[in-house]
Amino acid sequence: MFILKFLLFIFLGLFVVGILIIFFFINSVRRMKQQFNDLSRQHRSETANQETNTVEEHVEDHRDCRQVNRRIIADDEGEYVDFEEDKS
Repeated sequence: MFILKFLLFIFLGLFVVGILIIFFFINSVRRMKQQFNDLSRQHRSETANQETNTVEEHVEDHRDCRQVNRRIIADDEGEYVDFEEDKS
């Protein structure tokens, strides 16, 4: 009879220890989840702030068609030139 009481006491002790381990594990997982959620919210708010703070540059060309289509480089520039190596 003493052995059964002792085994019951050991079993109850291990059961309580197991419940505590499970409780602490679940609690630590919840804390990690909360930290990741906080970081995710912070990242989303930072990217939203960056998107609202960006200024788009807009360039307008007010030249007429003749100025737009004219050549920028003169006819005598940019032509092929024979390369001669310097023998000094």
